[in-house]
Amino acid sequence: MPQGKGTYGSKVGRPPAKKKKPVAKRARSMPLTKKQSEAAIQALRDEAGAKAYRKKQAAKKKSKK
Repeated sequence: MPQGKGTYGSKVGRPPAKKKKPVAKRARSMPLTKKQSEAAIQALRDEAGAKAYRKKQAAKKKSKK
């Protein structure tokens, strides 16, 4: 910081560095075991089923109004 008559630079100082945003994890490059792949597939199915369930509930709620 340049030195001058003002106190801003000497009292306040330099602002903190910007933090990097966390990067999303990449897909695994190694093949999954049979058990891991079945668990992953089931998780995707559960997620898809939950989304469909929420859509149905929203449609029911909307039709009752």
